[in-house]
Amino acid sequence: MIGRFAGAKKVGASMFTPLDDLRPSNGINCKMKNEKFQNLDCKLQGNLKICNPSRRKGFTLIELIIVMFIIALGAGLVGIFILGGSGKLELKTFTKNMSATLRYARSRAIAEKKVYSFIILENKRAYGLYAGLPHSEDIEEAVTVAYETIPESLQVTSDSHENYFRINFYPRGNSSGGKIRITNHKGGTFFILINKITGSVKVKRNQNTK
Repeated sequence: MIGRFAGAKKVGASMFTPLDDLRPSNGINCKMKNEKFQNLDCKLQGNLKICNPSRRKGFTLIELIIVMFIIALGAGLVGIFILGGSGKLELKTFTKNMSATLRYARSRAIAEKKVYSFIILENKRAYGLYAGLPHSEDIEEAVTVAYETIPESLQVTSDSHENYFRINFYPRGNSSGGKIRITNHKGGTFFILINKITGSVKVKRNQNTK
């Protein structure tokens, strides 16, 4: 009986393996096991290893408010820069187009041996280029070569005290001369100077205009 129980005890002892002996013999399995439990919070209680899922920290309400404030502030600054840049671009583009029209008038007057008249209609907020209008003030009698409206954000002024400003370009290349001022709502200013003797067109900008 004693031997029998002793044998059973021996057999029973062989049926159970200590916890420390339950180790994978393969290095790959061990690595996979570590990756599986690397995000778990594990504690040893005796011979048992108890693991609980780790808690991930989230964003607090104050952090979210700060992030949203920074995003809104950045979007507002971008909008200001875009609007400011568009105003300057509009001023430069309009000045370039008007000066190109004046140069075209001079070249066509020389080539066609005909008077070309550049007229700013302040009451209509527009300017036009007309052919064959040497002395008459009725632009409907002339051929309209070009016509463009003046944007609401720009102000165009001249030396004339009437409702329109007129510059004639003659077949010899000379002109009646004049000075045109173009200003935007932020004070940016360009000047277009038309030489009376040579008919040349030059563009100058105010020192405060970049």
